[in-house]
Amino acid sequence: MAISLRASLVAFGLALAPMAASAQQTVVVTNLPPPAPLAETPTASPGQGFAWVAGFWNWNGTQYAWTPGHWERPPQPAQSWQAPQWEREGNRYRFRQGRWQGMQQMPQQPQMPMQPQMPPHMHPQMPMQPQVPVAQPAYPSMPQAMQVPMPPPRPRFERRPRMAPQGQVWVAGHWTWNNNQWAWNAGHFEAPPRPRARWVAPQVVRRGRTWQVMPGRWR
Repeated sequence: MAISLRASLVAFGLALAPMAASAQQTVVVTNLPPPAPLAETPTASPGQGFAWVAGFWNWNGTQYAWTPGHWERPPQPAQSWQAPQWEREGNRYRFRQGRWQGMQQMPQQPQMPMQPQMPPHMHPQMPMQPQVPVAQPAYPSMPQAMQVPMPPPRPRFERRPRMAPQGQVWVAGHWTWNNNQWAWNAGHFEAPPRPRARWVAPQVVRRGRTWQVMPGRWR
């Protein structure tokens, strides 16, 4: 009787496993084909260690909305960005979210040979063994500010979609300095680069006859 009950519990757990895995993935399917990608010119890099994430078409529940390209710091060193894709399946289109892939392999410390144990009065005078340094990736604490000759226009009114993709947060639209002029970055949902990361909106502060622009960042 105990064996039969245990087998039933195992079978029930195996039946729930695919359901739990599918609940963690957000799959977007629509019958409308996505438009052609928009041409973008990457802005100046905010600092060392950032990678350019190209813009793409996203589905907000009723129509396609363009998510502009932006600079982002990979969650792990030497990771590359795999762009999202729209895949056609018959008369439908399925959205595959982008993700960071790859990870830097850190060099291993060489193991020192074991020294034989000797009485304290018999220890020879041996030089200290030098420690092997381990290279650490250089990450900037925050993006670099830039000086611009004119203030940004007023923020545009945007209606935030009600449905948010799982694991993503809303990044409000804002003006960015691009090719000697202000360009509007529409609001969009974005996945944080690491757990508990918080989005800090960009800031523009007047400095005499110029304006200092601090790009938005994840903190």
